[in-house]
Amino acid sequence: MGYFVMLGILILWFYIGKALRRKLNLPKRSWVYKHWSNKFAILFYITIVVAFLYGTIGLHGNLFLLFPFLGAIVNLFFSMEQAIYKKGSRLHTRYLLDAIAWFGLGITATIFF
Repeated sequence: MGYFVMLGILILWFYIGKALRRKLNLPKRSWVYKHWSNKFAILFYITIVVAFLYGTIGLHGNLFLLFPFLGAIVNLFFSMEQAIYKKGSRLHTRYLLDAIAWFGLGITATIFF
């Protein structure tokens, strides 16, 4: 059951992202993210290091369950950075959609697995 819910979330995320890109005329994103502020870059790397340390050293850490929530937090940071520093671009909506999808996958993984 959990696999079907996760597959549904991924399919929904794909088609909503395509529609957003077409409707808002968003450019294609590259695989490399360029930070616009050093503060957000530092916050990003601190979040990654803390999550990795918690997942590997923590007593109850599980990277499988932690990774989707980490993806949601990182995409929220990217969305906030885009909204603050690139006001003309509406790319923050795509990052917000990605954060919602990661959060949904995390909740699904927590419930079903």
